[in-house]
Amino acid sequence: MILRRAATRHAPANDSAETVTKRINTHAQGAAANVALSLSLLAALVYVIHATYLSAQWDYLGFTFAPYGPLQILVAGALIAPAAAAAPRSIDDASAVVFFFLLTLVHVPTVIITLALRPDAVTSYGPALLALTTAMTMLALAARFAPPGETVQMAMPGRNAVRMMELSWALALVVLLAEHGSAMRFVALDDVYDQRFRGAAGSLWLGYLHTYFTNVFSPFLLALGVVERRPLHAAAGVLGFTVMYAINAQKFVALTPLLMVLFAKLSSRPQRPLRLASAVFGLCALLALALASSDSSATDAAFGRTLVLHRLLGVPAVAFSQYLDFFSEAGFTYWSHVKVISSFVSPPESLAADPFWPKLGLIVGERVYNSIDMNNANANLFAGDGAAAAGALGIVAVGAATAVWIAALKAATSRAHPQLAIVCMVPMAVTLTNCHFFTTLVSFGGLFWPVFFGLQANRDAATVSTSESVAR
Repeated sequence: MILRRAATRHAPANDSAETVTKRINTHAQGAAANVALSLSLLAALVYVIHATYLSAQWDYLGFTFAPYGPLQILVAGALIAPAAAAAPRSIDDASAVVFFFLLTLVHVPTVIITLALRPDAVTSYGPALLALTTAMTMLALAARFAPPGETVQMAMPGRNAVRMMELSWALALVVLLAEHGSAMRFVALDDVYDQRFRGAAGSLWLGYLHTYFTNVFSPFLLALGVVERRPLHAAAGVLGFTVMYAINAQKFVALTPLLMVLFAKLSSRPQRPLRLASAVFGLCALLALALASSDSSATDAAFGRTLVLHRLLGVPAVAFSQYLDFFSEAGFTYWSHVKVISSFVSPPESLAADPFWPKLGLIVGERVYNSIDMNNANANLFAGDGAAAAGALGIVAVGAATAVWIAALKAATSRAHPQLAIVCMVPMAVTLTNCHFFTTLVSFGGLFWPVFFGLQANRDAATVSTSESVAR
């Protein structure tokens, strides 16, 4: 639909249907070529980053490097191409934002880095990478072609919904300050693990409060403030992220507000949505800038380099092979680490007595990294709920489940203000690059946002229906 509007916006009135169709096809082919070119550049950059920075600075965390040959180049291209061909051409709704982050920060880096970890990577990891490509292609199709639902009107959330979010944010802030006030501090990048221990949630309900404050309440206020130009709401959102960083020193918390503001600016004109290729080219520019600073010893440069190249790009990629290797030997979980499923599926025998069970990140951290300081090796959905659960089959299964969720998200947010929905989804999209799918659904707003926007859509539909009845 976007391609059709773009191709016909300036078409002469006397153009034939055949001429318009040719113009649409030409425009579509150009968009597809741009996506292919941008992803090729991204893949090349990831390879260079792995060869020159990750393997040199972080080899002890698993970033070994074996140079590509012709076979690896062909395999890498074949694994990236299907999802790229099926991908939405524009980031014009919430589902496309989620897909963009998974494509650029999980899929492409995982393929490129995994194939360079060892000389026999094609045979060792080929089936799992093929499963990853299958899963990402399903996600691409869901984000691009899933029925968006009936659009009633592109409205902002109602006054009661905004007040509910404001009150929830304020109450959560009071509780967090009461629980963690004495332990809050701003730490340097190399001291985050000690602060995370100090700011860890001491109970299940407090853990949920941490995640909802960071992924739902604060993001909503920041998004509303930026989109609607409400300075107080924007300031409240930024304050929320600041408080959470002082509590648990999560690098994600430091990065997310910047990404939200960036996407708010880039999506400010719905009639001219952000092209996927343009977003990928922008990411490439950021990666190139971070890589170019690798010779600098300045603290700010080191922080940015570590955050972008290692934390944002490298960690989600290397976790894929690490989880696959570990659970292939220790035994697949078959989703017994998920609370509901654990009621009727037993954990692997070798892990049943582990004191960290069912926290897979802690188990992998202790047994793979063998470090008490860095023992929470979180992983993205394809590693944690895919490779760890059932190998290649698990990756396809979690991909199918995520595709269904993306389709539901697309339908629920299609009636919302597109810019607000896009900006609100940024934190959760980033979370998925380093968090399990089922954990994201329950703890990080994965179920909340479709329900929230769906309820707002029903309110708007009811309002429209009432107005039409009165008019008649």
